Amino acid sequence: MQRYFTILFLFSFFVLFVGCTSTRGIINLRTRPYEATVYLDDVKQGVTPMKFEHDFKIPATLTITKNGYYDEEEILNEAWVIREIRKGNYNEGRYMVGGRRIKSWMIDTLRRLEEKKKAQ
Repeated sequence: MQRYFTILFLFSFFVLFVGCTSTRGIINLRTRPYEATVYLDDVKQGVTPMKFEHDFKIPATLTITKNGYYDEEEILNEAWVIREIRKGNYNEGRYMVGGRRIKSWMIDTLRRLEEKKKAQ
């Protein structure tokens, strides 16, 4: 029964989230270690820490690379946003998106990159 209410709550929250805010928002991406290179659909966006706009209705591949570390790749879509909400990384408010201040969202997330093992 508790699982039913959890699913109902998450579905209701998502419907409210989609209905009340823009699908375009801001992703604040930080990594450990710093200065990892970020690509969105194979186009370099910059190095961490960084912020960028994203519309979660349009899936995109996020790739994070740094020499000596394994690459991390994630698909940015609605399911990714829901996972970040569950982790507590979601904020709603008025943000500058597309050059104007609108009611939108921001995901503040930290990715820890795994160091490659050195050959012995």
